[in-house]
Formats: sequence, C-alpha cells, structure tokens
Amino acid sequence: MGISVKPHLSDANVVEMVQKMKISIHSSPDHLAHLRIPFEDIESATNNFAEENVTDTGGFGKRYKGQLLWSGELIDITAQRLIHKEWDEKEQQFWTEISILSSLKHKNLVSIVGFCNEIGSETIIYKRNSRGRLDNYLSYPMLLTWMKRLEISVAVAHALRYIHYDEPRDFTVIHRNMSSNTILLNDDWEPKLFEFQHSVKTKASERHHSFHTDSVWSKKGYTDPTCADTVSVNLKLDIYSFGMVLFELLCGRKSVSDDQDNKYLAPVAIFHYREKILDGITDPDLWKQMDPQSLNIFAQIAYECLNEEQSQRPNIDQIVTRLEKALELQLERENRPDMMFKENSVVVTAGEGTSSNNEKGPVTFVSPRIEPDVSKKRMSSLKDLSHLKLMYQDIASATNRFAHENMIREYRFGKIFKGRLLHSGQFIDIIVKRFCTGCMKHESKSIFFLTEISTLSSLKHKNLLSLVGFCDEKSVKGIIYKKEADKRLEKYLSDETLTWMQRLKICVGVANALSYIHYDAGRDFSVIHCNIGSSEILLDDKWEPKLSGFEVLLKNTVARRHRLLLTRDIIENVYLDPKYKKTGGMTHKSDVYSFGVVLFEVLCGRSAVSLDEELGEGFLSQLTKSHLDEMVDLHLRRQMDPESFKVFSETAYWCIKEDRADRPYIDQVVKRLEKALEIQWKHENPVKRTSSIQFKVCN
Repeated sequence: MGISVKPHLSDANVVEMVQKMKISIHSSPDHLAHLRIPFEDIESATNNFAEENVTDTGGFGKRYKGQLLWSGELIDITAQRLIHKEWDEKEQQFWTEISILSSLKHKNLVSIVGFCNEIGSETIIYKRNSRGRLDNYLSYPMLLTWMKRLEISVAVAHALRYIHYDEPRDFTVIHRNMSSNTILLNDDWEPKLFEFQHSVKTKASERHHSFHTDSVWSKKGYTDPTCADTVSVNLKLDIYSFGMVLFELLCGRKSVSDDQDNKYLAPVAIFHYREKILDGITDPDLWKQMDPQSLNIFAQIAYECLNEEQSQRPNIDQIVTRLEKALELQLERENRPDMMFKENSVVVTAGEGTSSNNEKGPVTFVSPRIEPDVSKKRMSSLKDLSHLKLMYQDIASATNRFAHENMIREYRFGKIFKGRLLHSGQFIDIIVKRFCTGCMKHESKSIFFLTEISTLSSLKHKNLLSLVGFCDEKSVKGIIYKKEADKRLEKYLSDETLTWMQRLKICVGVANALSYIHYDAGRDFSVIHCNIGSSEILLDDKWEPKLSGFEVLLKNTVARRHRLLLTRDIIENVYLDPKYKKTGGMTHKSDVYSFGVVLFEVLCGRSAVSLDEELGEGFLSQLTKSHLDEMVDLHLRRQMDPESFKVFSETAYWCIKEDRADRPYIDQVVKRLEKALEIQWKHENPVKRTSSIQFKVCN
C-alpha cells in the first residue's frame, strides 16, 4: 500500500496564498481583459504612489508619474488612481475612458497602456506626456510661440476629425470635455487629447444626429449653451469647445479667469471680433509674431465655432483645412529672408495701440522667465552649468536630510534650509533654497529655477549672496548659497542696537547691489529684482547686507534695460510698484520704488507690513498725511545729524513717487545715500577732518 505525502507549505507560501485569495476585482468587459495590469506592478512603477510622484489631479483623482516594464520595455507612464469611495459614482466613467481609448489609435490622442480593476486599487495607466496640460502655457507667449500654437491647433483638429469620423471605423465619438485642460503636451510640444470619461459613442451612420441625454456634462467656459438648453449632444458641441480653445491660444488666457469684469472669455472674444478690436485682448507678444492673413483666418474660424446656431458652425473637416492654411501662411512669413534673424522679443513704441499702459518710451513684452533675446541665447541650459551641479546625497547629508530643525523658513516656492557642506575640500556653511515638488510639475514653473541659477552664476558682488551650486535629481530641485548672513533686516528694524550709522551703511550696500544688477559695464545683460523687501535683505555678523530673493527676477539685454517688461508672476504686497497694477509690467524704477519702502522702514524702525493694516497701506498713507518726524523712531532721531536725515528722507520720498518717470535711477540713489552717510560720519567724528575720498577709504 503506497503512502501519500502532502507537499509542505512554508509560512511564506501560506501568506502569499491568503493574499491572493483576498484580492477581488470588479467585473470588466471581456474585450478589455488583455489590458489588465496587476496592482503590484503599478505600485512598483510609482514607488508605492509616492507623494513626490504626483503630477496633478484629474477627473478620477491624483495622477502619478512612474516607469513601468511593459512588453519588455521600460516606459514612462502616468497612473491615474481613482478615489475608491467614488467608485459607484464614477464606475461608468472609468470603463468609458478605457473602452474608448483602447479602440482609438491616433498620434494626437493619449495612449492607454492598461488598467487595474482590483477593488480599492482602481487605476488607469497612460503613456506619459512630460510637459503637462496646455493651459499651463497659455500665458507664456515666448515659450509657447504663435507658430507652436498654430501647430497645436492643427494637430488637435486632426484628433477631433479622427474621433468624429474615420472611414474604416463603424462608430463616432463625441468628446464632450474639450478644453485646454484636457490637452497634454509631450517633449516636442505635440498635443495629446485625453479625458474621454464623459464621451459618447454612437454609430458612424448616425454621426450627424443629436442624441438626448439624461444629463449634459458641463464645463464652465467651454460647454455649448445650445446643448445645455436642449439636454442633447452632437458633434457641434465639440466644435464650440474647440473654438474656445482657439481663442484661449489667441488671447493667452484661460476661458474662465479671476477678473470679475471679464470672467468668461466667450462674450469678450465675440465682442472684440465683431468690433474688429482683437488686438485689445490678444497677448501683445503674440500679436507681433503673427502674419496678418494667418491671424485673420485663425480668428474667423474660432469665431465661427462659437456661432449660437449649431447648423452655422463649420464641421471639423472645414476647420482642419482652414487652420492648415493659417499655419502655411505663418510658415511663409517666418521663412522670409527678412524674418530669418529677427529677434523674438517685441518692441512697441508708445501709442502703437497694442498696450493699454501709459508708460513713456518703448515697451518690451516678454515671457516672464525668458530673455528677450535671440532664441539661441534665451536661457543657459543646465548642461552649460554642469560645473555647478551638486549631488543629492551631499545636499541631503549637509542638511541632515532636510531635517525640520534645519529649516530656516518657508518662501513662495518651497522651503529654505541651513546646512554644512564639504565643498572643494573644506566645510562651508550653506543655505539651500529647495523648490517644492508641486511648483516644479510644469515647465512654466521650472523656468524660475533655471533663471535664478543661470543669472546668479554670472553675478558676483559683495552685497549679493554667493551661489555655490544647484541640485536637480531625485525629484529634488534646490539652489545652494554660501551662508554668509543669517539675520534678516526685517527682524532688526525695531532693534535699538542697530544704530543709525549701521542702517545707513546697510542701505548704501543694498543700493550698490541694485546698481550692480541693474547695470554693470562688463556685462551684456541687466536684471530687475522684482522682489525687494526687508525680508530679502540678509545681514552678516558685521551688519554687512546681502541681497537675496531672486526667484522672480526679470532679465533683459543691456540695450533694452530701460524698457517695460510684462510679467504675470509678481505677488501683490506693500513693496510692489503701484504702476504694476495698471501696466502689468516692471522696470528698474519698480525696484527703486520697493527700495524706497525699505528706506522708510529703516528710518521709522518698523515694518511696512503690519498685521492690523491691510498690506501695510496704512504705513505708506501715513507718510503722506503726517509729519515724518512723528513716525521716525525717537531713539534713532537722537542719533541723526539733521542734514543726514534730510538727505535720506528726501531720497526715500523721491523713490516712491507715483510716476516712474519722476523716480530716480538707482545710481542717483546711491550717490545721495553715500552723501547722507558721509554727513553722518562727520557728525559722529567731529575731530577727524577728512575729505570724502578719505571717508570712503575708511569705510
């Protein structure tokens, strides 16, 4: 009689079997089974859905970037994970997205890789498009040029034509969710239409019909009002939405904005087109790039797409033909010999009508982070700065892995840490300005990082922080400076130990730093700081100032340094040039205004920003309504030479003049502050008779 021996199961085998038994899945259509991907593979690809891999949030939940081994090849992916508690509500959308994308193949549609339908782990996997959503680039006319906008428009039109009708296919797709937010861009700026979860699939033979629906998916600023009123859908719904995208590309703004007077683009665009004043809403920088005939064709087709009568809107074939013509005309313009070497910056003399500002003299319209120079010189690449690149492990070690106790403060784009780094064979104290992951998701934000590094690597001045290098790896972007100063001026404004003489020297030092960045004879570019405030002025142990906070700087050629630069990246505060609100642009005189506010802070011994005064406006209004003597710190007033006080206060008032033309240049400010310091020095050293030249040598 034989003996039956049962195979032995190890503890690990038992655990694995139990785990597999626990996995349960939602039922899925049989024709999609080949797209199923095990959840553990997706977890591995996204590093367990690590927070630093989040790229944005979409219709189903968070999107994560990662790398997945797929068909024997490691590919970059985006994993969109559904919030499980919303499954009952979004189950149909989940399967609609997968079903439609799996049955469509076009170079301008996002490519689906697969899905996971394990309960609690519902995820859709796509091939990744690294530049992110189109709407992130609308307001960057030098980055997303008019030529690129035309190419994107043509490509998206081709994608729409394909989903609306493709002869070998027996069905039609109505997207229903078209917007600049549902168009992704890859490295080559090629658009990919995505987010098909609200799409409707119909027979190709019935593609010109309207279909009643229980509920119309509505997206503010893009939804065809006719379909919303009739509770029906048809192909002309997508045409309307695409028309809105065309106007977004033309105007350089989103369909819905925070401007309450012009919140929705549709009525604004229609009015300006009918009145033949499109230049009033078109980004000035784009306007100068456009071939007039190309613009006319583009604007007309965008306008016709928004026709209230659906039957009067063009079909997608007509749109493709006309957009291709607009692109052809633009190409002809850019290939003309007289345009081959024309710079991409835009110079408009006052009164030409493309700008609503009243500034005197020429205006330069630039993308906030891009130099208005020939494209080849536009931005130093990180490769050119490779000698400054530092390893992540060295920075992590220097800051004790960015430990909380090493954090100095938070700033607009992340956090600032202190540390100690072994650099060039010796330990140095450092400051690490770390950019948060969320700020770096899109190239439009990464440009802040690039601009600060490339600019500061070319600047050397005793009153500027010294750049050590940068880190750009493992989802960590950081700029490293020498920790030459660890006190901030704003914290010492009311400190009585900071004498009037020391305050004068600090102001002279900062003014010299500003004079250097505004213009230096040995340099071919000029810088506007755009972020002057007492919190950005650091002080070392000897009270020597170091100017910091260059994250929103503007850079221009020396020849154009006196021109207005348009930018949308300035945050309103008490230091901000009031002309910015009216012109949307900054000049060197904007830095002078901000510095003038700092001068008054130093003089009065208090911050311009007060918790009980909105944006510190009370402080500035008091300067005009009161006698200055009443506001000056009494302890400081006793130290001051009357003439030194007079020169200093007059200079401060001069800096904050309403009109930029009435403000001094920074070199004039330097001379007057040096005069105030010289007078004060003589006041405190009456026995020493010295010339101003000897005074400067002593100091």
